[in-house]
Amino acid sequence: MLKKFKTGFNRLFGSKNDGQLEFKCRNVKVKGYEYLFVRAVVPDIPEILDIERAVYKGQTPWNFENFEAQIREQERTLYLVVRHNDEMVGFAGCDMKYATYEAHITEYCRFASLSKLRIGSDAD
Repeated sequence: MLKKFKTGFNRLFGSKNDGQLEFKCRNVKVKGYEYLFVRAVVPDIPEILDIERAVYKGQTPWNFENFEAQIREQERTLYLVVRHNDEMVGFAGCDMKYATYEAHITEYCRFASLSKLRIGSDAD
């Protein structure tokens, strides 16, 4: 089981380029809908905070500076945004621990309107 995890981990996150965790943009089709997964960049943060406000009833558990620090730390963290028709519909972040092959999910959020499609639920 651990061998399978290590293989999958390395396939997704194993290559680093000049100290930066590499991630190539991906188009993914889920239940007939097209989504684009891309690495988050600092200009995405206002939209990320909008999603947090929508999910957490006007609150933002993390502020701009928290997200900025995580997004800029590209050697061990990976923050992705998910877009549908050029609108951000969700995001996720994780912190990699290469020595132990661990990935700690630090943030995961999606618009509640996607719940009716069962996207981002435990039923996926």
